[in-house]
Amino acid sequence: MSALAQRPHRGESRRQLGRTAVRATAGVTVIAALIAPSTSHAAVTSIRLKRAVSLRLPANAGPGLSVIAAASCVGVGLCTLAGTYTDASSVEQPMVVTRAGGHWARAIELRLPSGAVSVGATAESVSCTKVGSCVAAGGYEQSSHFHVFTATESHGTWRRAMGVKLPGNAMAPGDASVGGIACTGPGNCVLVGAYLDQLGHPQGMVVTEFNGKWGRARELRPPGNAGSAGGVFVNSVACPKIGSCVAVGRYNDKAGHARAMALAESNGNWHQATQLILPKDAAAVPLVSIPSVACTGAGSCIAVGQYRNRLGMFLAMSVTESRGVWAHARQVTKVPANAKAQASLFLNSVACAHGGPCLATGDYGLKSGGLGAVALTRSGAKWTAAAQISTPPDGATGAKQDALGQAAGCSPGGFCAVGGLYRTSSLTTRDMAAVS
Repeated sequence: MSALAQRPHRGESRRQLGRTAVRATAGVTVIAALIAPSTSHAAVTSIRLKRAVSLRLPANAGPGLSVIAAASCVGVGLCTLAGTYTDASSVEQPMVVTRAGGHWARAIELRLPSGAVSVGATAESVSCTKVGSCVAAGGYEQSSHFHVFTATESHGTWRRAMGVKLPGNAMAPGDASVGGIACTGPGNCVLVGAYLDQLGHPQGMVVTEFNGKWGRARELRPPGNAGSAGGVFVNSVACPKIGSCVAVGRYNDKAGHARAMALAESNGNWHQATQLILPKDAAAVPLVSIPSVACTGAGSCIAVGQYRNRLGMFLAMSVTESRGVWAHARQVTKVPANAKAQASLFLNSVACAHGGPCLATGDYGLKSGGLGAVALTRSGAKWTAAAQISTPPDGATGAKQDALGQAAGCSPGGFCAVGGLYRTSSLTTRDMAAVS
């Protein structure tokens, strides 16, 4: 199996770290939660959500896997989610679902590149810059190789996807995966991910769209202490303005241990990655995962993820960039009041409004047993509030609860969307959306 085939989807940090993910249970469900913007960003201290309602998968959906992997919003009530569903033939397919006019439309399947013969495809990321103008990115498997695509929505219509040209040193016929995509305007986007070089080593890559034309992907340089066998994955990207982006991911050092890294683009040039310093209690082999980054402005960003401490526990962390300098990561301890002791908080995604606030989502352990989906608000330099994302009336309760937040997206004005998973009381799946 390809080294990239073993890479979990963006946000699947729990599976990556060896925990049992909700997807592996008898029922897996998508939940999207929308958070109302505050009239004053600095005043945001908590998040309230109404109970969720059902989302509709494409008409040809079967009973299998269904996951929301990414979210993007452009205004109040105007959001797009991207993810994966299983069709009636038990084949995974990429999908997008849009909310406008107070309602979620039925999800639609994205059309793969012309000539693609896929045995499974996913949508991993989406970025929208105005109503009806988005770009989704994902991958598909064909002949045991994994290929990357981008699909563009223009004036509300999704076009057939196009393949991505890998770097010149990619192993033929090519294996690659998507980490994330960020757009600064229609026709101007940046995609990050990973590919296999000619030695079969995973390396980070970036590919840029300018004025509607995608160039060839380029290899990104990991930190100086990276090992020679690759192991580099770029998981997320944020672009406050054109030519100015940040990305985060992980790499293997010379000892083969996974480390966190951040990369920066300035004036259109990508610089060598820098290692992110973990909290002081991190284990020597921390098994770090850093799936998401978001920015409130150029040089002002935040990334979230997990690490293992010296006691063998997996803990949530965040790391902030200020004026272009990354601080040491810090453990995130803010949890809802109904969290159990040592709540095992996991953070999978973060999104920010222009100038703040920021919203992170993930899951945590409940006093009653099971897992709850969580939404954390960050205002200024602090995590100011944590709230459970309520599942619909048919959600499992007590020890059978199993829910998590997978993806967050915010408009510049502060309207945000969270996508995730939950289990019903009958252990079946339901596809949900909740609005404030």
